[in-house]
Amino acid sequence: MKINNLKIGTLLIGALLFLGCFDLEEEVYSEVTADNFFLTDEQVVTSIGSIYTNLYNYLGNDNMWSLNEASTDEMTIPTTGTDWYENGHWQRLHRHEWLPTEPYFNINWNMLFFGVNSCNRVIYQLEEIGTDEALAFVPELRAFRAFYYFHLMDLYGGVPLITDFLDDNPKPSRASRKEVYDFIESELKSTLNDLSKNVSSSYGRMNFYAAQATLAKLYANSEEYIGEARWEDCLAACREITGSGAFSMTLEYFINFDADTQGTSEFIFAIPYDETNARGNIMGVISLHAANQDTYDLAYQPWNGWTSVGEFYDSYEDTDKRKGVPENASVRGNFLVGQQFSSSGEPLIDNGFEPEDPDGAILVFTPHPTSTNGLFWLRQDGARLSKFEYEKGGRIDMNNDFAIYRYTDFVLLEAEMLWRLDREQGTALALVNAVRDRAGVLPYTELTEKNIYDERGRELFAEGIRRHDMIRFGTYGDAWFEKAPSDATKTIFPIPQNQLDSNASLTQNPGY
Repeated sequence: MKINNLKIGTLLIGALLFLGCFDLEEEVYSEVTADNFFLTDEQVVTSIGSIYTNLYNYLGNDNMWSLNEASTDEMTIPTTGTDWYENGHWQRLHRHEWLPTEPYFNINWNMLFFGVNSCNRVIYQLEEIGTDEALAFVPELRAFRAFYYFHLMDLYGGVPLITDFLDDNPKPSRASRKEVYDFIESELKSTLNDLSKNVSSSYGRMNFYAAQATLAKLYANSEEYIGEARWEDCLAACREITGSGAFSMTLEYFINFDADTQGTSEFIFAIPYDETNARGNIMGVISLHAANQDTYDLAYQPWNGWTSVGEFYDSYEDTDKRKGVPENASVRGNFLVGQQFSSSGEPLIDNGFEPEDPDGAILVFTPHPTSTNGLFWLRQDGARLSKFEYEKGGRIDMNNDFAIYRYTDFVLLEAEMLWRLDREQGTALALVNAVRDRAGVLPYTELTEKNIYDERGRELFAEGIRRHDMIRFGTYGDAWFEKAPSDATKTIFPIPQNQLDSNASLTQNPGY
């Protein structure tokens, strides 16, 4: 059977968005046979659809993107006016003072294990069918299951390792982090030869290059995961991507974050969002000020929340095209700062401004908060997120696809691995400078740990990568704005209290 471009969001109306708990006792579809199912391409798409549509939950509040951004030095969610306090759980996330009871830990555990369980179910169904057409999809699902386990292992350390859909143990114990790591590596490597290399027909699907990207990420942080550096293996996986000819850097950076990104030469594995049928990308509503509704003529009023940390904003040179131009929303940038205007050029007013705001009612975003009260900021404080295009008249749910794996990430990772291995330093320097050239900044004359780290931060801002990088570079426990130095145990999040309460076989991570 042949399935063409699988834009899951537009093929599956009313996609399954998982909000329940981790359930090992999912119904077994024992009546699925070669005679009554998987007869058409559409039925195959339906059978695997929930595994992919589950990723719609990747972005937004309390989800994986939030954990990997708000716990770092590049993004935070301050309490602005009376908004966004939410029992202090966003402040605790940024300060690394979180508790096992925080809602985001259980939400992401459930989302990821739903993906694992769905993969197990469909693999079981396909193997029960046993036809060549059905079995051809099993490697893709095994690799996708490994992808879900990679994120579970990255966030929580050792977790229950379940691969048999008929396993009836309702209270599984944790495998060690090393055991989960070995499983991920084995599954990915053993399925590579059976995964598609045709990127034009697998947009948004787990193909050969998405599996290699997962391996590269696994190897990049192996010292954290298993206490063993695997730079050579990471380099090899990166070069499977960068040397394939299947991908290339786009001429313009922001093409990758436009509302219509399908077909960009940088996307290796993406979540194909759609404002109607594949909802979940809510970058605009969580960051922009309410008055910015008139900047983009939006069909909704934003919530005035997510901002960049001022010191991270300052890490960009003013000439860096990725930074943006203050007070000019018509020029795309990663950040929206300075005085804000409507689409017709009228100054915007903050009707809820605080009397102590030096800018008064005129809406002016200040990259460094004017408030000195910790993470309690004035309503206009903070550089807002504008990396992802806001369509004129756009809805809360945006059309912008989101790259989980983007080509330039692996260009920079290849350069980093060469630097760590002290090999081909000229090649490594050229790779990093190609990224800087596109950004319109001067080239480096040499590579150092700091400038590799800083360039990854600037290029990959708000792409859910910073926490992974900070752990690898040893900066995640450092002090930064509103965060004191944190213990090394904080590189792993706690097992959610909900899971401990429902499964006595689970044990908590150290430090909690």
